[in-house]
Amino acid sequence: MRVLVDRERCHGNANCLDECPEVFELGRDDKVVLLVEHPPASIRDKVKFAALCCPRFAITVIDETVADS
Repeated sequence: MRVLVDRERCHGNANCLDECPEVFELGRDDKVVLLVEHPPASIRDKVKFAALCCPRFAITVIDETVADS
């Protein structure tokens, strides 16, 4: 899983922070700051829900699958 944030779209609503503070925080400019680009699988659902809660659609979650060798 990879998380991307478009800070230009962010209006600082902090919904993502409320849902998943392990991955998101607000910067001094009241816009989201990404703490962990590749969060662990144990919080995958929280990250996805945080992205869905963003009213500005500023968070993108990419499911990355790794092929077995």
